[in-house]
Amino acid sequence: MRHLLDRLGSLRLTLGLLLALGALFLVGLTVPQKPVLPRAAYAAWRDGSPALVRLLELAGLTDVYRSPLATGLWGLFFLNLSVVMTRRIPVTIERVRIDRPVPEPGAAGLGAAREARVSPDVGIAGVAAYLKRRGLAVHLEGRRLRAVKNRFAPAATIAFHLSFFLVAAGGITSYVTRFQGDVDLGQGLMGALPQLVPGLL
Repeated sequence: MRHLLDRLGSLRLTLGLLLALGALFLVGLTVPQKPVLPRAAYAAWRDGSPALVRLLELAGLTDVYRSPLATGLWGLFFLNLSVVMTRRIPVTIERVRIDRPVPEPGAAGLGAAREARVSPDVGIAGVAAYLKRRGLAVHLEGRRLRAVKNRFAPAATIAFHLSFFLVAAGGITSYVTRFQGDVDLGQGLMGALPQLVPGLL
C-alpha cells in the first residue's frame, strides 16, 4: 500500500499527467469540437469525411473535455494531488511552528543555524527583542533562539494546491447545473395568408 501511495504521490506522475492533459487540450484546439461547432457545420464536416469523423468520435476527440480519457486523467491528477497534499500538510505545519526545539548549530539539514557571540550587556534577550522589532518571529530557548521572517510563507504552497480543488468544484458545479434548450420557430401557411392575400382576413 505504501508503495502504491509513493507512486501516486510522485513528482514524475504529476509531470506526466500535466503533459498528457496539455496534449489532450491541444487536440481540442485543433479538432472541431461538437459542443462548440454549429450543428449544420458539424453535420457538413461529418458528411464530408464520415470515416475520419466516426473514428474521432469513437476516440472521444470531438468532445475531448467531456471524454472518458479527460475524465480519467483529471481523476488521476486530483488523486495525485490529494496524496501530495496529505503528505505535505503535516510537514508544512511543522515548518510554520516557531516553538519547536532549537537545534544545536551545525545540526543536519539546518545550514541556517549559526553560533554568535553576544555582549553580556545585550544578552540573548536583547537580541530577541531586536529581532522582534525587525519583524521576525522569535522563539527563545535558553541560550539559543530561532528567528524567522515571513513565518507563514510555507503555507502559501498549501493554499496554491487547494486552489486546484476550488477550481474543480466550480467546474463540476457549472457542468451539473447547466442546461440548454432549443426552440424551433416557424411560420405556417395560415400565418402567411394575410400577407399573401391582403384583405382576405
